[in-house]
Amino acid sequence: MPHHSLAQLAQKLGPIIHLQLGRVPTIVISSAHLAKIVLRTHDHVFTSRPNLLSAQYLSFNFSDVTFSPYGPYWRQARKICVTELLSSKRVNSYQFVRDEEVNQLLGSVSAQSGSELDLGKMFFALANDVLCLVAFGKSFKEESGEDEG
Repeated sequence: MPHHSLAQLAQKLGPIIHLQLGRVPTIVISSAHLAKIVLRTHDHVFTSRPNLLSAQYLSFNFSDVTFSPYGPYWRQARKICVTELLSSKRVNSYQFVRDEEVNQLLGSVSAQSGSELDLGKMFFALANDVLCLVAFGKSFKEESGEDEG
């Protein structure tokens, strides 16, 4: 697990490590105190992600809030995302979707009582289904043909 390896490196090398991951220079800060200082004073330097070819195709030439570089466009896209998609009113409007999906999950867990369950996989599927239903109107299970149990 990468976070364990990075923690071991931090114990040997200190709380700030510079790594070159392929062509991507990476700074690892393993101290909450130092991370707070760095992000408070130099946040604009660390806000952009590397321009990877895969990200370019996934984000329509870096035009989404996830991969666009920090600047006026990113700030405007983030503002729209927060005010339109993540407002309390919008989030509350999908309460029924969350309730229905959680009830299905609980029913599935109940039906499999006494069996070994991979709850991590089930919670990931729950989050994925809620997101797909809210964003696209279809559950991931419907699209992929997965079993619901």
